[in-house]
Amino acid sequence: MRKPSYGPYKGEIIMAQIRQLLGNEWIDKCGGPWGSQIVLAAKSHQEHVESIKDFIWRMCVSYRKLNSITKPFQYPIPRCDDSVTFMGVGSDIIFFISLDARQGYHQVSV
Repeated sequence: MRKPSYGPYKGEIIMAQIRQLLGNEWIDKCGGPWGSQIVLAAKSHQEHVESIKDFIWRMCVSYRKLNSITKPFQYPIPRCDDSVTFMGVGSDIIFFISLDARQGYHQVSV
């Protein structure tokens, strides 16, 4: 697989985010046979930003090729909204669900 080419600004943004993830020890270097393309998405509500350098970017990894050969879970994890619906209205049980999106985003091992 050949290395994807990114635009002049995106390459710098991607490398800065990768260095930060490596520094936090949230990711490890890998020399395995699989590689997945990185996709940058601008965070929403940035209409006031005039320069591409000032955008706040979200780095995502496209696992389409890996997903195409992965066997699905026999018992998938239930969705949060399905669990709340299952509890029913008027139940005596109260759940508080909290998710730390900044750190929880990098919790799934691949």
